[in-house]
Amino acid sequence: YKKQKTTYTVYYSQIEYIESIGRKIVIHLTDGEKTEYNGTLKEAAAKTEGFTFAQAHNSFIVNIEGISKLDSHHLQMRSGEMIPISSKYHASFHASYQSYVKEDKNGHSKRYRHYGRYDPGKY
Repeated sequence: YKKQKTTYTVYYSQIEYIESIGRKIVIHLTDGEKTEYNGTLKEAAAKTEGFTFAQAHNSFIVNIEGISKLDSHHLQMRSGEMIPISSKYHASFHASYQSYVKEDKNGHSKRYRHYGRYDPGKY
């Protein structure tokens, strides 16, 4: 993203969630820091498409890898931050989440394999 004629790089793995506040985009990072720039959530959604991100609300795009708890109407990030899931994005968000955690053909969860958990199929 660009801010005051300076280009900054933020890696997808560093992003916990993205929030839209008015005409500002706030990127909440996994280390607790945040950065902001002028833009729209639609533009941010286009940049995260194809990665492990899903829109949960008109104001929030979350990194699915950072979710620690999920129910029908809210999700909790590893940082403890609670994010609402709006009715508009309910079906598409839950479909994205289920696709992410869906087991592979050997019955291993992609989510846990990704985090380097014990994979009995390797030994």
